[in-house]
Amino acid sequence: MKKIIATCCILCMFFIIHPVYAIAQKWRYEFFDTFDTLITIIAYHESESVFTEHAKEVHKLYQLYHKYFDIHNEYDGLVNLATLNRLAYSEAQKVDEVLFTFLKYIKQLQEKYPGAVNIALGNVLKVWHDYREQALSDAAFAKLPSAEELHIAATYTSIDNMILDEQTQTVSFDAPIRLDAGAIAKGYTTELVAQYLENSNLTSFIINAGGNIRTGGKPLDERAYWGVGIADPTNPNQLYDTVYIRESSLVTSGDYQRFYVVDGVHVHHIIDPVTLYPANRFRSVSIFTKDSGIADFLSTALFILSYEEGMALLEHFPDSGAMWIDADGKSISSPLFETIQKSKEASSLTERP
Repeated sequence: MKKIIATCCILCMFFIIHPVYAIAQKWRYEFFDTFDTLITIIAYHESESVFTEHAKEVHKLYQLYHKYFDIHNEYDGLVNLATLNRLAYSEAQKVDEVLFTFLKYIKQLQEKYPGAVNIALGNVLKVWHDYREQALSDAAFAKLPSAEELHIAATYTSIDNMILDEQTQTVSFDAPIRLDAGAIAKGYTTELVAQYLENSNLTSFIINAGGNIRTGGKPLDERAYWGVGIADPTNPNQLYDTVYIRESSLVTSGDYQRFYVVDGVHVHHIIDPVTLYPANRFRSVSIFTKDSGIADFLSTALFILSYEEGMALLEHFPDSGAMWIDADGKSISSPLFETIQKSKEASSLTERP
């Protein structure tokens, strides 16, 4: 999580150096009590009170969805993922429309594009989480889980074991699976928040949710696009490239964002559902697309899949682009992604066709 915050700082550099030329002023609001990450909203508006009103509503939305997707804590009067993990194998649980809609959405997405992202992998992810937490609290105990332990945890990891009953709006498990929506929950929430802002009178904005970037209309200064830095995975305090976007998302998955160290080796949190160990094909994968939830989904999937498999998946999302950075620090970008890269001569000032 330290690495994510460092990336946020890099991104913020691009938010504050441009002078304001319009009547609208630039405002900023931050909070650190949801999704275990710093979330920043920056927007242009003539009125500070209007900005603050919407920023506080955004904060409330993040707090609400954080509760729904929390797998560690339960809350009075709310059935969330932690509740389902505890009770849904024993008895069907009535859930709010918010959570039911999300579970239906991600199940359909997984069934349509199987092989990488699996929110039913929670039993395996919990093993890795517990080992990481132990290592972070005392480095002397840092070690890898055994293959046997991981394979036992992987006994029940099929999304088909999650039963959604539309008539009763209930969720049940027919096997002891455990849900973990970490691969998409933050992006999904960020997209809903962005849609709220786009339907308000605060449409010139950029949200940075721990490296998940979602932009609204263009900044109300001389620029046509928001500038967003992509961290160098070898040195996350430095930039690898800059991209220029608006009314779209930029999400990066990287091996430098959440990890612990075993015998000098970084052990990161993005687990390959086939090997049950951290995926090791790339250092980072960045996704450019409209929908932040889809960007979150694709950044995780393409980080795990081979380049060829990732390109094949990307073909199903024609309005999405990707950039892969490998272990040697070399990158390759899809044609659409190249159109937004500073290194490929994209500009924040020039309108694209």
